[in-house]
Amino acid sequence: MYYAEKVLKPEVEKEIKKGFFEIRKKFGQDDQAVQTARGGKLMVTDDNQEEVQVYVSHICLHNFHPIFCKFEMDTVKTVLQFGSIVYLKKGQVLYAPGFNDSIFYIVLFGKFKLINSKSEKQIGQSMNLGWTIGEEILFKVDTENPLDRQAKKKIQRKEVCKSIIDSCVLGVEKKSLSSIKKCLFERQNQEEFSKIEIVLRGNHLVKKNWK
Repeated sequence: MYYAEKVLKPEVEKEIKKGFFEIRKKFGQDDQAVQTARGGKLMVTDDNQEEVQVYVSHICLHNFHPIFCKFEMDTVKTVLQFGSIVYLKKGQVLYAPGFNDSIFYIVLFGKFKLINSKSEKQIGQSMNLGWTIGEEILFKVDTENPLDRQAKKKIQRKEVCKSIIDSCVLGVEKKSLSSIKKCLFERQNQEEFSKIEIVLRGNHLVKKNWK
């Protein structure tokens, strides 16, 4: 299921992109004007390091995104509330050892690859819409459960993640996952958090076989 680049209908990514870039017209932006929930900050990883206030269409993600379509609408809103949209141009670094090492990502569109920081060779397959990236920071060496504080040793990133084409991700701080869990549990919606865990664990287990 997760061992290769995900095969999607061409219109899926097209619809998601459409939902994002229509926001440019509202804000009069010619640059990368994508969205976060409730007008959060957009982190544009270009030379100018510009930040723009924008909004997200959670309906678009819920309808078309292969991960967000698994969740209830309120869960999509909650995840977006605690996340930040990051736009990368082709060849830009999303994370590296010691850089952005407390954030995991959900690919919204585009394509990424993992590179061994020493040999500079690609690790595993390219990752497109429907993958999570960097979720290994949520897991421990001796357990497969996120947020398990009983484990002693954390997994440390050793690879570099780069965009293969112009791409966009939702970045979520590791500590924010606890906040998402708290919100969902307060609503008596533990099952929704279990869905999030399943997605993250599935991606993590596949990548363990790449290394």
